[in-house]
Amino acid sequence: MRCPKICILLLLPAMAAGCGGQSTTAIPVASWTVPESFSGGKFTWTRMPELTKADEDLLNRFFRNQPQFTGSPELEGTPLVFHSGKSDRRFYWIRPGIEGPVWFCILFENNRLDTISGNGDPFSP
Repeated sequence: MRCPKICILLLLPAMAAGCGGQSTTAIPVASWTVPESFSGGKFTWTRMPELTKADEDLLNRFFRNQPQFTGSPELEGTPLVFHSGKSDRRFYWIRPGIEGPVWFCILFENNRLDTISGNGDPFSP
């Protein structure tokens, strides 16, 4: 059965509306700020404006020695980097979450490597 032109014209608004019963609800996201410095452990950590060659070398060494982290969605993008001195580093990947940030950190501290992760403000004691 062919539908006359008037039938098509009457159906267009309904087709354009799609599933009218669905609505999107914004999920509130807890806010937080990245400090210029913070105290963590025995050190005061200062945020660096960008990754240095030495930072990139440390991260490359980490991924070479820990290949299971390569391609991890937790480690997408450029991390925030904090220095506490000549060779100590913390690299943070942070993304928003419902109850605060979700974060992952690679630490190079006292010539040792470690990883920590969590939910909430990663810079509060």
